[in-house]
Amino acid sequence: MPVVVVQRIFFVQMAKGKWLLLTVQVMVLKDLINASKTSAVRFSAVTGSGYSAGTKLGSVDADELDGLIKSIKLIQSSLLTSTHANYTEVSFTSRGGFEAGCYYSQDKKKWSAYLKLSRFDSNSMVFMSPEELVQVLTLLEQAKARLV
Repeated sequence: MPVVVVQRIFFVQMAKGKWLLLTVQVMVLKDLINASKTSAVRFSAVTGSGYSAGTKLGSVDADELDGLIKSIKLIQSSLLTSTHANYTEVSFTSRGGFEAGCYYSQDKKKWSAYLKLSRFDSNSMVFMSPEELVQVLTLLEQAKARLV
C-alpha cells in the first residue's frame, strides 16, 4: 500500500458567483515508497446555508480531467442551447464521486448547470448559470496546464 502525501498545492484561481466562492487547485501527490508523483484537481466551495453551510471538497484525478473538460464543452455547445419536451439530465462522474452536469426543467423551460463536489453529500451541490460554467471551464484548462 503506497504512502501518499500532498507535496504541493498550486492555487489556480477562485471564481465568484451565486455559490459564493469556488476554488480550483492542482494538488501534486508523492508516493513516499517509490517516489512517484501524480496530480489531481481539487475543488472547494462554500455551500449551503444556516446549519448546513460549510466548505465542501471534491477532486478529479489527472487522467479524468480531459473527460471532464470535454463533457463541459459538450454541455455548453450542444445542450444549453437546446430545448427538450421532457426532464433531461446529463452528467460526468469521476471515480471519486465528483459530478458535473446539467438538467433541463420542463416547468422553467431552461437548463441549469451544477457541480456536485461529493457523491454522498447533497449539500455539496454548486448550481451555476451558463456564464459561470464558462468560468469554471477556463479554470479547468488553467489547472490542466499545471498537472504533473
